[in-house]
Amino acid sequence: MLRIAILVAVLFAGRVNTLDDNENGEAALKRLLLQKEVGQFEESDGFESDIEEISLNLGEEKNMDPGMDIEGNDINSSGSTEKENDDDERNDDDDDGEQDKGSEDDSGKDSESSESRTEERSESIEDDFGNEDAVDDSLENSLSQLNDMIMKANPKLAESTKRSFEDEDMIEGDIKLDKESAAELVEFYKRNPQYLNLDSNVTDRSLTDDMAKRKVESSRKWTMPIKYRIDNSTNKAVVKKAIRIWQQETCLRFSERITFSPPGITFTGKYRGCWAHVGRIKTGNTINLGYGCWMVGIAAHEIGHAIGFYHEQSRPDRNNYVTIMTKNIIDGKVHNFLIKPSATYGTKYDYGSIMHYRDTAFAKTRGLKTITAKQPNLERTMGQRTALSFYDIKAANYHYCQGKCSGGLTWSKCRNDGYRDPKNCKRCKCPDGWIGRYCTILSFSRPSCSSCGARYRSAIASYRSLQSPGYPLCKYTRTAECTWKIKAPIGKRVKLYFSGSFKIRCHSPCLDFVEVRYKSLSATGPRFCCYQRPKRTFTSTGREMLILFRTFSGSSAKGFRARYKYV
Repeated sequence: MLRIAILVAVLFAGRVNTLDDNENGEAALKRLLLQKEVGQFEESDGFESDIEEISLNLGEEKNMDPGMDIEGNDINSSGSTEKENDDDERNDDDDDGEQDKGSEDDSGKDSESSESRTEERSESIEDDFGNEDAVDDSLENSLSQLNDMIMKANPKLAESTKRSFEDEDMIEGDIKLDKESAAELVEFYKRNPQYLNLDSNVTDRSLTDDMAKRKVESSRKWTMPIKYRIDNSTNKAVVKKAIRIWQQETCLRFSERITFSPPGITFTGKYRGCWAHVGRIKTGNTINLGYGCWMVGIAAHEIGHAIGFYHEQSRPDRNNYVTIMTKNIIDGKVHNFLIKPSATYGTKYDYGSIMHYRDTAFAKTRGLKTITAKQPNLERTMGQRTALSFYDIKAANYHYCQGKCSGGLTWSKCRNDGYRDPKNCKRCKCPDGWIGRYCTILSFSRPSCSSCGARYRSAIASYRSLQSPGYPLCKYTRTAECTWKIKAPIGKRVKLYFSGSFKIRCHSPCLDFVEVRYKSLSATGPRFCCYQRPKRTFTSTGREMLILFRTFSGSSAKGFRARYKYV
Protein backbone atom coordinates (compact mmCIF):
# COMPACT_ATOMS: atom_id res chain seq x y z
CA MET A 1 0.00 0.00 0.00
CA LEU A 2 2.87 2.34 0.79
CA ARG A 3 4.36 1.79 -2.69
CA ILE A 4 0.99 2.51 -4.32
CA ALA A 5 0.60 5.71 -2.30
CA ILE A 6 4.07 6.85 -3.37
CA LEU A 7 3.28 6.07 -7.00
CA VAL A 8 0.05 8.10 -6.88
CA ALA A 9 1.95 10.99 -5.31
CA VAL A 10 4.59 10.91 -8.05
CA LEU A 11 2.00 10.86 -10.82
CA PHE A 12 -0.02 13.67 -9.25
CA ALA A 13 3.11 15.79 -8.76
CA GLY A 14 4.04 15.27 -12.41
CA ARG A 15 0.61 16.51 -13.55
CA VAL A 16 0.85 19.58 -11.35
CA ASN A 17 4.30 20.42 -12.63
CA THR A 18 3.12 20.03 -16.22
CA LEU A 19 0.19 22.35 -15.59
CA ASP A 20 2.46 24.96 -14.05
CA ASP A 21 4.81 24.74 -17.00
CA ASN A 22 1.95 25.19 -19.45
CA GLU A 23 0.62 28.18 -17.54
CA ASN A 24 4.08 29.80 -17.44
CA GLY A 25 4.59 29.12 -21.16
CA GLU A 26 1.22 30.64 -22.02
CA ALA A 27 1.95 33.73 -19.94
CA ALA A 28 5.35 34.09 -21.55
CA LEU A 29 3.82 33.74 -25.00
CA LYS A 30 1.33 36.49 -24.23
CA ARG A 31 4.20 38.74 -23.13
CA LEU A 32 6.03 38.02 -26.37
CA LEU A 33 2.97 38.79 -28.48
CA LEU A 34 2.43 41.99 -26.51
CA GLN A 35 6.03 43.02 -27.27
CA LYS A 36 5.33 42.49 -30.94
CA GLU A 37 2.12 44.55 -30.79
CA VAL A 38 3.84 47.50 -29.13
CA GLY A 39 6.61 47.44 -31.72
CA GLN A 40 9.54 46.07 -29.73
CA PHE A 41 10.54 43.88 -32.67
CA GLU A 42 12.23 46.30 -35.00
CA GLU A 43 12.52 45.78 -38.72
CA SER A 44 16.02 44.67 -39.60
CA ASP A 45 18.12 46.96 -41.73
CA GLY A 46 18.08 46.22 -45.42
CA PHE A 47 15.02 43.98 -45.37
CA GLU A 48 13.48 46.03 -48.15
CA SER A 49 16.06 44.47 -50.46
CA ASP A 50 15.04 41.00 -49.26
CA ILE A 51 11.41 41.79 -50.08
CA GLU A 52 12.37 42.97 -53.53
CA GLU A 53 14.57 39.96 -54.10
CA ILE A 54 11.73 37.61 -53.18
CA SER A 55 9.49 39.19 -55.77
CA LEU A 56 12.29 39.00 -58.32
CA ASN A 57 12.83 35.28 -57.75
CA LEU A 58 9.28 34.13 -57.33
CA GLY A 59 6.79 36.94 -57.76
CA GLU A 60 5.65 36.22 -54.21
CA GLU A 61 5.72 39.77 -52.89
CA LYS A 62 2.18 39.50 -51.64
CA ASN A 63 3.30 36.78 -49.21
CA MET A 64 6.05 38.79 -47.55
CA ASP A 65 6.12 39.95 -43.97
CA PRO A 66 8.04 43.27 -43.83
CA GLY A 67 8.96 42.60 -40.22
CA MET A 68 11.03 39.51 -40.99
CA ASP A 69 14.75 39.21 -41.46
CA ILE A 70 16.82 36.05 -41.51
CA GLU A 71 19.33 37.26 -38.92
CA GLY A 72 17.05 39.34 -36.78
CA ASN A 73 13.96 37.20 -36.41
CA ASP A 74 12.85 36.80 -32.79
CA ILE A 75 11.25 33.43 -32.32
CA ASN A 76 8.81 32.17 -29.71
CA SER A 77 10.78 29.12 -28.75
CA SER A 78 7.94 27.69 -26.70
CA GLY A 79 6.16 26.79 -29.93
CA SER A 80 8.86 26.50 -32.50
CA THR A 81 9.40 22.74 -32.77
CA GLU A 82 7.04 20.74 -34.93
CA LYS A 83 5.96 17.41 -33.37
CA GLU A 84 5.30 14.76 -36.00
CA ASN A 85 2.73 12.02 -35.74
CA ASP A 86 4.72 9.02 -34.49
CA ASP A 87 2.39 6.45 -36.01
CA ASP A 88 2.61 8.02 -39.49
CA GLU A 89 6.39 8.24 -39.39
CA ARG A 90 6.72 4.60 -38.42
CA ASN A 91 4.95 3.61 -41.65
CA ASP A 92 7.85 4.64 -43.90
CA ASP A 93 7.93 2.63 -47.13
CA ASP A 94 11.66 1.99 -46.79
CA ASP A 95 11.41 0.49 -43.29
CA ASP A 96 14.02 2.90 -41.96
CA GLY A 97 13.20 2.13 -38.36
CA GLU A 98 11.36 -0.33 -36.16
CA GLN A 99 8.60 0.43 -33.72
CA ASP A 100 9.78 0.83 -30.16
CA LYS A 101 9.12 -2.05 -27.82
CA GLY A 102 6.91 -1.34 -24.80
CA SER A 103 9.00 -0.78 -21.71
CA GLU A 104 6.19 -2.02 -19.52
CA ASP A 105 6.37 -5.50 -21.12
CA ASP A 106 10.10 -5.70 -20.34
CA SER A 107 9.62 -4.55 -16.78
CA GLY A 108 7.37 -7.48 -15.98
CA LYS A 109 9.22 -10.32 -17.74
CA ASP A 110 11.05 -11.76 -14.75
CA SER A 111 8.44 -11.08 -12.08
CA GLU A 112 7.45 -14.08 -9.94
CA SER A 113 4.56 -12.63 -7.94
CA SER A 114 1.86 -10.01 -8.16
CA GLU A 115 3.65 -7.86 -5.59
CA SER A 116 6.99 -8.03 -7.42
CA ARG A 117 5.25 -7.17 -10.70
CA THR A 118 3.64 -4.15 -9.05
CA GLU A 119 6.99 -3.08 -7.61
CA GLU A 120 8.84 -3.46 -10.91
CA ARG A 121 6.04 -1.74 -12.79
CA SER A 122 6.15 1.15 -10.32
CA GLU A 123 9.92 1.42 -10.73
CA SER A 124 9.52 1.35 -14.52
CA ILE A 125 7.07 4.26 -14.44
CA GLU A 126 9.31 6.22 -12.11
CA ASP A 127 12.26 5.54 -14.44
CA ASP A 128 10.24 6.81 -17.39
CA PHE A 129 9.51 10.02 -15.51
CA GLY A 130 13.16 10.26 -14.55
CA ASN A 131 14.38 9.69 -18.11
CA GLU A 132 11.99 12.27 -19.51
CA ASP A 133 13.13 14.81 -16.97
CA ALA A 134 16.75 13.93 -17.78
CA VAL A 135 16.15 14.68 -21.48
CA ASP A 136 14.59 18.05 -20.64
CA ASP A 137 17.29 18.83 -18.13
CA SER A 138 19.99 17.97 -20.63
CA LEU A 139 19.01 20.83 -22.94
CA GLU A 140 18.14 23.16 -20.07
CA ASN A 141 21.39 22.40 -18.26
CA SER A 142 23.44 22.94 -21.42
CA LEU A 143 21.70 26.27 -22.05
CA SER A 144 22.22 27.27 -18.42
CA GLN A 145 25.89 26.36 -18.64
CA LEU A 146 26.26 28.32 -21.88
CA ASN A 147 24.68 31.39 -20.29
CA ASP A 148 26.90 31.15 -17.21
CA MET A 149 30.05 30.68 -19.28
CA ILE A 150 29.24 33.67 -21.50
CA MET A 151 28.44 35.91 -18.53
CA LYS A 152 31.62 34.99 -16.67
CA ALA A 153 33.78 35.53 -19.75
CA ASN A 154 32.27 38.97 -20.43
CA PRO A 155 31.86 40.81 -17.11
CA LYS A 156 31.86 44.21 -18.85
CA LEU A 157 29.01 43.08 -21.08
CA ALA A 158 26.97 41.36 -18.38
CA GLU A 159 23.66 43.06 -19.17
CA SER A 160 23.92 42.86 -22.95
CA THR A 161 24.90 39.17 -22.91
CA LYS A 162 21.81 38.08 -20.99
CA ARG A 163 19.75 35.93 -23.30
CA SER A 164 16.25 37.23 -23.93
CA PHE A 165 13.17 35.03 -23.49
CA GLU A 166 12.63 34.42 -27.20
CA ASP A 167 16.25 33.20 -27.51
CA GLU A 168 15.74 30.45 -24.94
CA ASP A 169 16.86 27.66 -27.26
CA MET A 170 18.02 29.75 -30.22
CA ILE A 171 21.46 30.97 -31.24
CA GLU A 172 22.58 33.29 -34.03
CA GLY A 173 18.97 34.28 -34.71
CA ASP A 174 18.01 31.29 -36.86
CA ILE A 175 19.59 28.16 -35.35
CA LYS A 176 17.44 26.12 -32.99
CA LEU A 177 19.41 24.03 -30.50
CA ASP A 178 18.62 20.48 -29.54
CA LYS A 179 20.17 18.68 -26.56
CA GLU A 180 23.02 17.25 -28.64
CA SER A 181 24.10 20.45 -30.37
CA ALA A 182 23.81 22.42 -27.12
CA ALA A 183 26.01 19.88 -25.32
CA GLU A 184 28.57 20.07 -28.16
CA LEU A 185 28.78 23.85 -27.75
CA VAL A 186 29.34 23.50 -24.01
CA GLU A 187 32.19 21.05 -24.62
CA PHE A 188 33.65 23.26 -27.34
CA TYR A 189 33.80 26.30 -25.04
CA LYS A 190 35.24 24.21 -22.23
CA ARG A 191 38.10 23.22 -24.54
CA ASN A 192 38.43 26.71 -26.05
CA PRO A 193 37.32 29.25 -23.41
CA GLN A 194 39.08 32.10 -25.23
CA TYR A 195 36.30 32.07 -27.83
CA LEU A 196 33.76 33.09 -25.17
CA ASN A 197 35.28 36.55 -24.82
CA LEU A 198 33.41 38.88 -27.14
CA ASP A 199 35.96 41.65 -26.64
CA SER A 200 38.84 39.34 -27.51
CA ASN A 201 40.52 39.46 -30.89
CA VAL A 202 41.94 35.94 -30.54
CA THR A 203 43.11 34.36 -33.80
CA ASP A 204 44.76 31.13 -32.68
CA ARG A 205 45.37 29.27 -35.96
CA SER A 206 46.50 26.05 -34.33
CA LEU A 207 43.11 25.67 -32.66
CA THR A 208 41.41 26.62 -35.89
CA ASP A 209 43.20 23.82 -37.75
CA ASP A 210 42.43 21.33 -34.96
CA MET A 211 38.73 22.17 -35.05
CA ALA A 212 38.64 21.74 -38.81
CA LYS A 213 39.59 18.10 -38.25
CA ARG A 214 36.83 17.36 -35.77
CA LYS A 215 34.08 19.64 -37.18
CA VAL A 216 30.81 17.69 -37.14
CA GLU A 217 31.03 14.22 -35.68
CA SER A 218 29.94 11.33 -37.88
CA SER A 219 26.68 11.09 -35.94
CA ARG A 220 25.83 14.63 -37.06
CA LYS A 221 26.62 14.10 -40.75
CA TRP A 222 23.94 12.95 -43.13
CA THR A 223 23.95 9.78 -45.17
CA MET A 224 22.54 10.02 -48.67
CA PRO A 225 19.85 10.49 -49.67
CA ILE A 226 18.57 13.01 -47.16
CA LYS A 227 14.88 12.29 -46.65
CA TYR A 228 12.56 15.27 -46.48
CA ARG A 229 8.93 16.22 -46.55
CA ILE A 230 7.21 19.57 -47.14
CA ASP A 231 3.96 20.33 -45.35
CA ASN A 232 1.30 22.61 -46.74
CA SER A 233 2.15 25.56 -44.50
CA THR A 234 5.18 26.71 -46.52
CA ASN A 235 6.06 27.42 -50.15
CA LYS A 236 6.91 24.10 -51.80
CA ALA A 237 8.30 25.68 -54.98
CA VAL A 238 10.83 27.70 -53.00
CA VAL A 239 11.98 24.66 -51.00
CA LYS A 240 12.37 22.47 -54.08
CA LYS A 241 14.33 25.12 -55.95
CA ALA A 242 16.70 25.59 -53.00
CA ILE A 243 17.20 21.82 -52.75
CA ARG A 244 17.84 21.64 -56.49
CA ILE A 245 20.61 24.26 -56.19
CA TRP A 246 22.42 22.28 -53.47
CA GLN A 247 22.07 19.09 -55.51
CA GLN A 248 23.38 20.72 -58.69
CA GLU A 249 26.49 22.08 -57.00
CA THR A 250 27.39 19.23 -54.61
CA CYS A 251 27.15 15.46 -54.22
CA LEU A 252 24.28 15.91 -51.75
CA ARG A 253 21.13 14.00 -52.64
CA PHE A 254 17.64 14.60 -51.28
CA SER A 255 14.62 12.28 -51.48
CA GLU A 256 11.11 13.60 -50.95
CA ARG A 257 8.76 11.42 -48.89
CA ILE A 258 5.17 11.68 -47.76
CA THR A 259 6.21 10.33 -44.37
CA PHE A 260 9.51 9.03 -43.04
CA SER A 261 11.16 7.63 -39.96
CA PRO A 262 13.89 9.95 -38.63
CA PRO A 263 16.43 11.13 -39.40
CA GLY A 264 15.10 13.46 -42.06
CA ILE A 265 14.04 17.08 -42.59
CA THR A 266 10.53 18.45 -42.29
CA PHE A 267 10.04 21.79 -44.05
CA THR A 268 7.23 23.76 -42.47
CA GLY A 269 5.95 27.30 -42.15
CA LYS A 270 3.80 26.86 -39.07
CA TYR A 271 5.93 29.03 -36.80
CA ARG A 272 7.28 32.54 -36.82
CA GLY A 273 10.64 33.18 -38.44
CA CYS A 274 13.23 31.45 -40.58
CA TRP A 275 15.23 28.85 -38.64
CA ALA A 276 16.72 25.37 -38.66
CA HIS A 277 18.61 22.86 -36.57
CA VAL A 278 22.33 22.53 -37.26
CA GLY A 279 23.55 19.13 -38.42
CA ARG A 280 21.61 15.88 -38.51
CA ILE A 281 19.37 15.17 -35.51
CA LYS A 282 18.46 11.56 -34.75
CA THR A 283 14.88 12.45 -33.89
CA GLY A 284 14.41 14.53 -37.06
CA ASN A 285 15.24 18.06 -38.23
CA THR A 286 12.87 20.94 -38.79
CA ILE A 287 13.44 23.84 -41.17
CA ASN A 288 10.86 26.55 -40.59
CA LEU A 289 10.17 29.02 -43.40
CA GLY A 290 7.45 31.15 -41.90
CA TYR A 291 5.59 34.12 -43.26
CA GLY A 292 8.20 36.38 -44.89
CA CYS A 293 10.81 33.64 -45.49
CA TRP A 294 9.65 32.37 -48.87
CA MET A 295 12.78 33.20 -50.77
CA VAL A 296 15.08 30.70 -52.45
CA GLY A 297 18.21 32.26 -50.93
CA ILE A 298 16.80 32.05 -47.41
CA ALA A 299 15.72 28.42 -47.94
CA ALA A 300 19.21 27.59 -49.25
CA HIS A 301 20.73 29.34 -46.22
CA GLU A 302 18.65 27.27 -43.78
CA ILE A 303 19.52 24.05 -45.62
CA GLY A 304 23.15 25.07 -45.09
CA HIS A 305 22.54 24.96 -41.34
CA ALA A 306 20.78 21.60 -41.59
CA ILE A 307 23.75 20.00 -43.37
CA GLY A 308 26.01 21.13 -40.55
CA PHE A 309 27.24 24.70 -40.98
CA TYR A 310 27.12 27.70 -38.69
CA HIS A 311 27.30 31.27 -40.00
CA GLU A 312 30.44 32.39 -41.83
CA GLN A 313 31.30 35.09 -39.29
CA SER A 314 31.27 32.39 -36.57
CA ARG A 315 34.42 30.79 -38.00
CA PRO A 316 37.30 30.49 -35.51
CA ASP A 317 39.49 32.66 -37.77
CA ARG A 318 36.89 35.40 -38.23
CA ASN A 319 38.76 37.97 -36.13
CA ASN A 320 41.39 38.10 -38.86
CA TYR A 321 38.76 39.45 -41.23
CA VAL A 322 35.98 41.26 -39.34
CA THR A 323 35.49 43.23 -36.15
CA ILE A 324 32.35 42.71 -34.05
CA MET A 325 31.01 46.04 -32.77
CA THR A 326 29.49 44.83 -29.49
CA LYS A 327 28.48 48.33 -28.41
CA ASN A 328 26.13 48.55 -31.40
CA ILE A 329 24.35 45.22 -30.80
CA ILE A 330 20.92 45.01 -29.17
CA ASP A 331 21.08 43.99 -25.51
CA GLY A 332 20.35 40.30 -25.17
CA LYS A 333 21.60 39.54 -28.69
CA VAL A 334 25.36 39.81 -28.21
CA HIS A 335 25.67 36.05 -27.67
CA ASN A 336 24.72 35.55 -31.33
CA PHE A 337 28.20 36.72 -32.34
CA LEU A 338 30.21 34.08 -30.47
CA ILE A 339 32.67 31.95 -32.43
CA LYS A 340 31.39 28.41 -33.09
CA PRO A 341 33.11 25.07 -33.91
CA SER A 342 33.13 25.65 -37.66
CA ALA A 343 35.28 23.74 -40.14
CA THR A 344 37.05 25.75 -42.83
CA TYR A 345 38.56 22.92 -44.92
CA GLY A 346 41.24 25.37 -45.95
CA THR A 347 38.73 27.69 -47.63
CA LYS A 348 39.28 31.42 -47.51
CA TYR A 349 37.08 33.61 -45.35
CA ASP A 350 34.16 34.52 -47.60
CA TYR A 351 32.48 37.90 -47.20
CA GLY A 352 30.15 36.85 -50.04
CA SER A 353 28.98 33.61 -48.40
CA ILE A 354 25.25 32.98 -48.29
CA MET A 355 25.92 31.99 -44.65
CA HIS A 356 27.33 35.43 -43.66
CA TYR A 357 25.44 37.98 -41.55
CA ARG A 358 24.80 41.36 -43.10
CA ASP A 359 26.85 44.15 -41.55
CA THR A 360 23.89 45.56 -39.60
CA ALA A 361 22.58 42.31 -38.06
CA PHE A 362 20.99 42.84 -34.61
CA ALA A 363 21.84 46.57 -34.63
CA LYS A 364 20.40 48.83 -31.92
CA THR A 365 19.27 51.32 -34.54
CA ARG A 366 18.65 51.06 -38.26
CA GLY A 367 21.84 51.34 -40.28
CA LEU A 368 24.21 50.99 -37.32
CA LYS A 369 27.12 48.67 -38.11
CA THR A 370 27.54 45.56 -35.97
CA ILE A 371 30.17 43.92 -38.22
CA THR A 372 32.93 45.82 -39.99
CA ALA A 373 35.29 44.21 -42.46
CA LYS A 374 39.02 44.67 -41.94
CA GLN A 375 39.29 44.79 -45.71
CA PRO A 376 37.53 48.02 -46.79
CA ASN A 377 34.52 48.46 -49.08
CA LEU A 378 32.80 45.17 -48.28
CA GLU A 379 29.68 46.61 -46.63
CA ARG A 380 27.43 45.67 -49.54
CA THR A 381 29.05 42.26 -50.04
CA MET A 382 28.22 40.72 -46.65
CA GLY A 383 24.82 39.15 -46.10
CA GLN A 384 23.82 38.30 -49.66
CA ARG A 385 20.96 35.81 -50.11
CA THR A 386 21.12 35.60 -53.90
CA ALA A 387 23.16 32.45 -54.50
CA LEU A 388 25.52 29.94 -52.94
CA SER A 389 29.06 31.25 -53.10
CA PHE A 390 31.96 29.23 -54.47
CA TYR A 391 33.28 28.63 -50.95
CA ASP A 392 29.85 27.63 -49.61
CA ILE A 393 29.82 24.91 -52.26
CA LYS A 394 33.45 23.96 -51.71
CA ALA A 395 33.01 23.53 -47.95
CA ALA A 396 29.94 21.31 -48.48
CA ASN A 397 31.74 19.19 -51.06
CA TYR A 398 34.82 18.78 -48.87
CA HIS A 399 32.58 17.87 -45.94
CA TYR A 400 30.48 15.25 -47.73
CA CYS A 401 32.06 14.31 -51.05
CA GLN A 402 35.74 13.48 -50.48
CA GLY A 403 35.14 9.83 -51.22
CA LYS A 404 33.62 10.50 -54.64
CA CYS A 405 37.05 10.84 -56.30
CA SER A 406 40.10 8.66 -55.82
CA GLY A 407 42.60 10.65 -53.75
CA GLY A 408 40.00 13.18 -52.59
CA LEU A 409 39.03 16.52 -54.05
CA THR A 410 42.32 18.39 -53.82
CA TRP A 411 44.03 18.29 -57.24
CA SER A 412 47.23 20.11 -58.18
CA LYS A 413 46.04 20.58 -61.76
CA CYS A 414 43.22 22.90 -60.65
CA ARG A 415 44.03 26.61 -60.77
CA ASN A 416 42.52 29.69 -59.13
CA ASP A 417 41.50 27.75 -56.01
CA GLY A 418 39.52 25.21 -57.99
CA TYR A 419 39.23 21.60 -56.83
CA ARG A 420 38.22 18.26 -58.27
CA ASP A 421 34.52 18.18 -59.13
CA PRO A 422 32.94 15.31 -57.14
CA LYS A 423 30.39 14.85 -59.93
CA ASN A 424 33.09 14.63 -62.63
CA CYS A 425 36.46 13.74 -61.18
CA LYS A 426 38.28 14.51 -64.46
CA ARG A 427 37.41 18.20 -64.24
CA CYS A 428 37.88 21.01 -61.73
CA LYS A 429 35.07 22.92 -60.07
CA CYS A 430 35.79 26.61 -60.55
CA PRO A 431 34.98 29.88 -58.77
CA ASP A 432 32.75 32.45 -60.43
CA GLY A 433 34.65 34.10 -63.25
CA TRP A 434 36.55 30.96 -64.28
CA ILE A 435 35.68 27.98 -66.47
CA GLY A 436 37.51 25.19 -68.28
CA ARG A 437 38.81 21.81 -67.24
CA TYR A 438 41.42 23.35 -64.93
CA CYS A 439 39.81 26.75 -64.19
CA THR A 440 42.18 28.65 -66.46
CA ILE A 441 39.68 30.25 -68.87
CA LEU A 442 37.67 33.39 -68.14
CA SER A 443 33.90 32.90 -68.17
CA PHE A 444 32.14 34.22 -71.24
CA SER A 445 30.13 37.42 -71.55
CA ARG A 446 26.37 37.59 -71.60
CA PRO A 447 24.16 38.16 -73.54
CA SER A 448 26.82 38.04 -76.31
CA CYS A 449 30.59 37.68 -76.45
CA SER A 450 30.99 41.22 -77.81
CA SER A 451 28.71 42.98 -75.31
CA CYS A 452 31.47 43.49 -72.73
CA GLY A 453 34.39 43.99 -75.08
CA ALA A 454 37.61 42.02 -74.78
CA ARG A 455 37.81 39.76 -71.74
CA TYR A 456 41.61 39.79 -71.51
CA ARG A 457 43.15 43.22 -71.03
CA SER A 458 46.75 44.39 -70.87
CA ALA A 459 47.66 47.31 -68.64
CA ILE A 460 50.03 49.85 -70.18
CA ALA A 461 51.68 53.00 -68.85
CA SER A 462 48.68 55.19 -69.75
CA TYR A 463 45.06 54.69 -68.73
CA ARG A 464 42.69 52.47 -70.67
CA SER A 465 38.95 51.97 -70.07
CA LEU A 466 36.43 49.18 -69.64
CA GLN A 467 32.69 49.64 -69.08
CA SER A 468 29.43 47.82 -68.61
CA PRO A 469 27.45 46.91 -71.76
CA GLY A 470 25.81 49.95 -73.39
CA TYR A 471 27.57 52.52 -71.21
CA PRO A 472 27.11 55.51 -71.33
CA LEU A 473 24.31 55.86 -73.89
CA CYS A 474 22.25 52.79 -73.05
CA LYS A 475 21.37 50.85 -69.93
CA TYR A 476 22.89 47.45 -69.30
CA THR A 477 20.56 44.52 -69.98
CA ARG A 478 18.77 42.60 -67.25
CA THR A 479 20.93 39.53 -67.84
CA ALA A 480 24.30 41.20 -68.35
CA GLU A 481 27.39 39.32 -67.20
CA CYS A 482 30.96 40.38 -67.84
CA THR A 483 34.37 39.19 -66.61
CA TRP A 484 37.64 40.97 -67.34
CA LYS A 485 41.20 40.04 -66.40
CA ILE A 486 43.71 42.85 -66.45
CA LYS A 487 47.37 41.90 -66.57
CA ALA A 488 50.39 44.12 -65.96
CA PRO A 489 53.97 43.47 -67.18
CA ILE A 490 56.28 41.40 -64.99
CA GLY A 491 57.30 43.39 -61.93
CA LYS A 492 54.35 45.78 -62.28
CA ARG A 493 50.89 45.95 -60.68
CA VAL A 494 47.46 47.02 -61.92
CA LYS A 495 45.95 50.31 -60.75
CA LEU A 496 42.18 50.92 -61.28
CA TYR A 497 39.59 53.56 -60.42
CA PHE A 498 36.00 54.38 -61.47
CA SER A 499 35.25 57.47 -63.54
CA GLY A 500 32.22 59.28 -64.93
CA SER A 501 28.61 58.55 -64.05
CA PHE A 502 28.02 55.48 -61.85
CA LYS A 503 24.52 53.99 -61.72
CA ILE A 504 23.88 50.36 -60.73
CA ARG A 505 20.58 49.28 -59.19
CA CYS A 506 20.78 49.84 -55.44
CA HIS A 507 20.26 47.06 -52.89
CA SER A 508 21.87 46.13 -49.59
CA PRO A 509 23.60 43.81 -50.12
CA CYS A 510 24.06 44.37 -53.86
CA LEU A 511 22.08 42.28 -56.36
CA ASP A 512 23.56 43.98 -59.42
CA PHE A 513 27.21 44.86 -58.85
CA VAL A 514 30.70 45.41 -60.15
CA GLU A 515 33.22 43.41 -58.12
CA VAL A 516 36.95 44.15 -57.86
CA ARG A 517 39.24 41.23 -57.04
CA TYR A 518 42.56 42.90 -56.46
CA LYS A 519 43.98 40.58 -53.76
CA SER A 520 42.76 37.20 -54.98
CA LEU A 521 41.42 36.11 -58.36
CA SER A 522 39.05 33.61 -56.72
CA ALA A 523 37.81 35.01 -53.38
CA THR A 524 34.87 37.44 -53.30
CA GLY A 525 36.08 41.03 -53.47
CA PRO A 526 34.44 44.39 -52.75
CA ARG A 527 31.14 44.82 -54.59
CA PHE A 528 29.71 48.18 -55.60
CA CYS A 529 26.23 49.27 -56.57
CA CYS A 530 23.86 52.26 -56.10
CA TYR A 531 24.38 55.74 -57.52
CA GLN A 532 27.51 57.12 -55.93
CA ARG A 533 30.78 56.46 -57.71
CA PRO A 534 33.34 54.61 -55.55
CA LYS A 535 36.12 57.01 -54.64
CA ARG A 536 38.75 54.44 -53.84
CA THR A 537 41.66 53.55 -56.13
CA PHE A 538 42.59 49.84 -56.23
CA THR A 539 46.08 48.44 -56.72
CA SER A 540 46.54 44.70 -57.25
CA THR A 541 48.74 42.72 -54.88
CA GLY A 542 50.14 40.78 -57.85
CA ARG A 543 50.34 41.62 -61.52
CA GLU A 544 46.70 40.63 -62.24
CA MET A 545 43.26 41.94 -61.31
CA LEU A 546 39.81 40.47 -62.00
CA ILE A 547 36.70 42.61 -62.56
CA LEU A 548 33.25 41.03 -62.56
CA PHE A 549 29.92 42.61 -63.50
CA ARG A 550 26.84 40.62 -62.49
CA THR A 551 23.09 41.33 -62.56
CA PHE A 552 20.48 39.46 -60.52
CA SER A 553 17.79 42.10 -59.89
CA GLY A 554 15.98 41.76 -63.20
CA SER A 555 16.26 45.53 -63.67
CA SER A 556 18.66 47.74 -65.61
CA ALA A 557 20.55 51.00 -65.18
CA LYS A 558 23.25 53.10 -66.85
CA GLY A 559 26.20 51.15 -65.47
CA PHE A 560 29.82 52.18 -64.91
CA ARG A 561 33.20 52.92 -66.42
CA ALA A 562 36.59 52.00 -64.94
CA ARG A 563 40.07 53.15 -65.96
CA TYR A 564 43.26 51.17 -65.43
CA LYS A 565 47.02 51.18 -66.09
CA TYR A 566 50.13 49.58 -64.61
CA VAL A 567 52.23 51.06 -61.85
